[in-house]
Amino acid sequence: MAPRMTEENVQDVVALVVTLKEALEDADEVELWTQLTELQDQMTSVLSNAENDASALRAKADTVKRLNEIYFQLSAIAEEPSNSVQFLHLCKHLREVLPQLGIGQELPTEKNYEVQVHMLGLLDLSLPEYRFGDGIRKIVQGPETCLQSVFIEVELDGQRCKTAQQSVNKERCITTCNEEMLFSCCRQSQLTLSVYDHRQIQSSLRGHPLIGQAMLTLADIQIGESTQKELVITRHGEETGRVSLQLYLAQLGTATTL
Repeated sequence: MAPRMTEENVQDVVALVVTLKEALEDADEVELWTQLTELQDQMTSVLSNAENDASALRAKADTVKRLNEIYFQLSAIAEEPSNSVQFLHLCKHLREVLPQLGIGQELPTEKNYEVQVHMLGLLDLSLPEYRFGDGIRKIVQGPETCLQSVFIEVELDGQRCKTAQQSVNKERCITTCNEEMLFSCCRQSQLTLSVYDHRQIQSSLRGHPLIGQAMLTLADIQIGESTQKELVITRHGEETGRVSLQLYLAQLGTATTL
């Protein structure tokens, strides 16, 4: 008899992925967590096909078996501290198994879409990563002087664009950010936003200090509709601010209007 994938299994995996997010980020396993979100989408798809056609689940018996095995591995990882040797060993094994299901593999998709990104502002920013001299700078001039040249770098499928540098206000916000960017993409593309504070001499060794990052999959954006998002940025698993932006996703050749 073919193994079964139930709605309860899918809900359990979703819960495990959410629970594991912080632990995986702490262990520098952000890419693995991204692959796990893809896994839960695949499980939902398998379940949906099974509900519409009973033979579909039997045809994917091998896939369902692997999904069930991965579910048990996720359960084992969730029981281990993120700094333990066993946790890292289980993560390594999981990375080896996921490609068997097509997870984490680049699909041969054409970039037949374009997305217009309109940056609106930054809210409640935390101080950036420490750079040599920041301690004295904060004592003498105040902590907000470490957020005087904030900029956003947006990356999508190897394309990069940066906003102009700006200073935060007393609430550590930037509400006058009004920049637009245009990228070619596909529906599976993932937008990565990295918020930095620009430094000159201090960036020579370790680069500009990171404030936080956020990711957005374009598959979650409606085609042909202006969509406003407020994304939480994080660093080392901790919330470090929010990014407000507006997006418009359209097929190539279609006029884009934000």
